[in-house]
Amino acid sequence: MLKTLHPKGKSEFSFNVNYLGTTHFYYYFWYEDFHATFDVYVANKTWEKYGGGNHCIWTVQDDGFYLYQIQKAENVKEHDWEKI
Repeated sequence: MLKTLHPKGKSEFSFNVNYLGTTHFYYYFWYEDFHATFDVYVANKTWEKYGGGNHCIWTVQDDGFYLYQIQKAENVKEHDWEKI
């Protein structure tokens, strides 16, 4: 699925982990001379820091990508943009 996010835009999604435990989501972003690719959810890994379990809220900023940590009620920077 392709989705366009503007600066300070959010990507929010919920899902169910499949019964095989192989659920895997990743993002690929690009903007002018910058890009970023990273996992947003991988089943059978320890994702306690994400706090939302199967509910993810990512925000795009000029300096990188932030994940909303529900238990702390704050966005935490997780990834940077990379220069192409």
